[in-house]
Amino acid sequence: MTRYALDTNIYLRAARTSAARGALRRLPDATFRRTVFLATVWEELQAGTRSPAEQERLDDLVHPYLAAGRMLIPSARSFQQAGRVLMHLSDRERLQLAGMRASLLNDVLIAVTAREHDAVLVTENVADFQRIARHLRGLRHTTRLL
Repeated sequence: MTRYALDTNIYLRAARTSAARGALRRLPDATFRRTVFLATVWEELQAGTRSPAEQERLDDLVHPYLAAGRMLIPSARSFQQAGRVLMHLSDRERLQLAGMRASLLNDVLIAVTAREHDAVLVTENVADFQRIARHLRGLRHTTRLL
């Protein structure tokens, strides 16, 4: 059974547009049960909350995943692998670690965690994840939640 992990940008779009919000709400139960939540995505969303109401909406979003034991937390090996991917991005693609966007650093950890748990990552950030996938064999990502 294929599992899906949604990237931060999927949730941000749902928070900003009614069409995307509706699409997430209309996920069939079977698809929702195959969807996991990434702790790194939670951290990114948490950093963006600006009010108690936003915090409450985020808590409501995350609660079903926590209650069902479907929160994916990076393991120690995930951090090791993320460091290796970052090293390859620096060496082979000439990206400067010191100047790298925090979001790209998180994207590497998101990718490694999704791969470690054999989940397909659903993202709108195709360019960054294609770049990461060149250095992370076995990463599966798509722009559509099937």
